[in-house]
Amino acid sequence: MKQLKFISIFTFLMLYNFCAWAMPMSTVSMPDRLQGVIVPPVDMTCVNVLANGDVTIDWLPSVVGTGTFLEYEVYCLESGPTPIATITNINTATYTHVGANENLGIKNYVLATKSNDNGNIEITYSDTISSIFLEINDLGDGRVLVEWNPTHTPQLAGENINYTIFKEYPAGVWSPHKNINYGTFEYRDTIDICSAFVNYQVRVNHTSGCSSTSNVEGDFFIDIMNPYIPVVSSVTVDTLNDVTNVFWNVNQSSDTYGYIILKIINGFWENLDTIYGRYITSYVDLNAKHNLQSETYAVAAFDSCLINNIPPNYQTSAASESHATIYTSATVDLCNLKMAVNWTSYNGWTADDPLVEYQILLSINHAPAQVIKTVTPDIARFNYDYIDYNNTYCFFIRGVSQSGKITYSNELCKTILPAANPNFHYLSNVSHQLNGSMHVEWYTESLSSVKSFEIYKKGPNDFGFTYLTTELPNGSDFNEIYDFEIQTDGVYQYQVSLVDSCGNLGATTNMVSAIDLTIQSDEAKLVNTLSWTPYLQFDGGVKQYDIYRGMDGVYNPVPIGTTNPGIRSFVDELETQFDQSEGGFCYRIAAVEELNQYGFIKTAYSDEECMTFDPVIWVPNTIIPNSQISENRIFNPVISLYVFNSYTLKIFDRWGKTIFESDDIEVGWNGRFPDNNFVYEGVYVYLITFKDKADKLFENTGTVNVLFKE
Repeated sequence: MKQLKFISIFTFLMLYNFCAWAMPMSTVSMPDRLQGVIVPPVDMTCVNVLANGDVTIDWLPSVVGTGTFLEYEVYCLESGPTPIATITNINTATYTHVGANENLGIKNYVLATKSNDNGNIEITYSDTISSIFLEINDLGDGRVLVEWNPTHTPQLAGENINYTIFKEYPAGVWSPHKNINYGTFEYRDTIDICSAFVNYQVRVNHTSGCSSTSNVEGDFFIDIMNPYIPVVSSVTVDTLNDVTNVFWNVNQSSDTYGYIILKIINGFWENLDTIYGRYITSYVDLNAKHNLQSETYAVAAFDSCLINNIPPNYQTSAASESHATIYTSATVDLCNLKMAVNWTSYNGWTADDPLVEYQILLSINHAPAQVIKTVTPDIARFNYDYIDYNNTYCFFIRGVSQSGKITYSNELCKTILPAANPNFHYLSNVSHQLNGSMHVEWYTESLSSVKSFEIYKKGPNDFGFTYLTTELPNGSDFNEIYDFEIQTDGVYQYQVSLVDSCGNLGATTNMVSAIDLTIQSDEAKLVNTLSWTPYLQFDGGVKQYDIYRGMDGVYNPVPIGTTNPGIRSFVDELETQFDQSEGGFCYRIAAVEELNQYGFIKTAYSDEECMTFDPVIWVPNTIIPNSQISENRIFNPVISLYVFNSYTLKIFDRWGKTIFESDDIEVGWNGRFPDNNFVYEGVYVYLITFKDKADKLFENTGTVNVLFKE
């Protein structure tokens, strides 16, 4: 009896979620119940879209049961209920659907296996397998949206969990770009090629050895996105090599071409250097000034795409967060043997990985450094109270982040030495000045350990030295003061003591005696005799004494005499100076030093001593206005040692009337009246007035006889 077969009618509706569209695909007949043993359905494995839009499907062939295999029927659901092909070889495992035009949309395939079981025609159906239809969309923000569908839902047995996106660039070169797990059917790809046509394809492998591939879809794309902003991990001082290192992470942008290192210089950001290569993530600043200040750095990334600037330059990211090195400094209290270490904060680590502590490291006399203290980030000072003379203390600070990142400061080294005495401390010159002051100069090595100088003085009437004043160093080896408290004649002596940085009185100079000058005058002989005290304590000794004379307030720069060191007196004969002087003579003695051990020569002056001589006057007693001898015709006094512009001459007649007057010593009376007529013979009265250099007024009066030659 012939077995009956019950047939059910099914209509398939395919819904494509990712494209949000649906269509009826096919209506097929399937047996409700199969009686006997039939040929089982095939297992679909792969669907491969060819470049021309044709589709190749692959399956695992059926295993022959008790029934007789008749044929495979290949259905494309988009082509209707009629098979697109019939295959009679049971071992055939692939078929190419020519003219499928898959590049226009998804194609869904079912393979029916037909067999004869004792006269009954049995048909079994495979799972539906879908071609992978790939679409791309330029999002306009530097990214491409790539979308596709799976070959089957749920995933086919034996199909790899990863769908791989392939890119073709340059033309003819396909490379795997991204693996996407089954369940995600889209990917946003960043355009990292400056400008080019790029093709995309999705592929997935099957354990049977075949692969499912999508259609190829491409377009012309332009990279308009700057690289990602770099992330600086740290900047740190390499204390061993005395350089600063900058470290950052590999940039996430795959088209990163290099990095720009930026640094704050003189208050402004400047490009420090350019590094080429995405995977180069460190930079060494060989010229860093980390021993003088905190140095601030940032990093920007650039790709290989030029932008139309003038001049053209690469697409560049914004700068990273800035990072500033730790700068360590210290102040030393040599007097109390203490040191205060200070440092600037490390700036750069974010709240995601904050600074958690500073470690203070110390090396004594260059031994290995040890952590001596750990402090919280809000502390930037440490007092170290254990220093001692003739030791070297090197401090540096190590900053530690929450994740364990480390940064180091500069290394600060201090060698502790006691306050040094200068190599020379010499009172080089004590010299009287014309304004009445005393110039005191000393020669002392300029050292930071010298805080000040104390000047001591001994006057002519003092029994010992007394404190005069304190002077701060002027930064050079020569320091000086002017002492205006010089009140009496006599010898003044000086000493200078230094005060060190701890306030202790240190070395004292040699004791110097200034020159004191005295004068004795012989007005009858018009001679001044000078004598003076020796200048004491020139390092080179006194080479000679030069004698300078000033007349009427003006000194000749050429000395009037010189004596050797053993002679300290000089006689000045003035008879030849009468007609050149108003009567005031002043003197100074200069002690000239031999070249000293310090390589210089000094000159020290005495006080100024002056002597005023009384004027000398000669008056003729007779004139003869009509004489043939010119000297006899003029009444003209001869005066020496007087103030020239103080002279007046008056002539009076017997009744006391002024008949002649002159204030010019060169203009005398010629024996005439003001009307130019000769006066009468007789006796006339004269009055001569003038002053000496001490402003003393002299009046000389007498008579002159006027005679006429027959």
